[in-house]
Amino acid sequence: MGLADKTHRASSIFRAAAASISLGFFNFLVVLPPTIAFMAIFLVLYLTSWILVLSPLIGVYCLTQGYGWSAIFATLFTSGIGLFLFMASSWVLRKTFTQWMVRYLKFNIQIAKGGASIEP
Repeated sequence: MGLADKTHRASSIFRAAAASISLGFFNFLVVLPPTIAFMAIFLVLYLTSWILVLSPLIGVYCLTQGYGWSAIFATLFTSGIGLFLFMASSWVLRKTFTQWMVRYLKFNIQIAKGGASIEP
């Protein structure tokens, strides 16, 4: 329970509303752009990993065009890199980013209630 829930005074309700509005502006201006950039990087990593995983299809096409077996081996190598990239990026997204977001959302809830500490 925050201070506004306990006292029901106009000044405490105004302070709680001002804190919520300020927190919203802060989140919109400071937190949202890096979050969007972080998610864009992971989208690019996912797309790149899927393209690399599907690269043996290009190798089969190259084999039918007479490029030789080196194209098959190269595409199998890039497919392995794509699998590794997919696993690594999904692990980082699942573990690190979700933990950071949950901690930050809990910190926002503490600020909105009026009892926030310095460390999120």
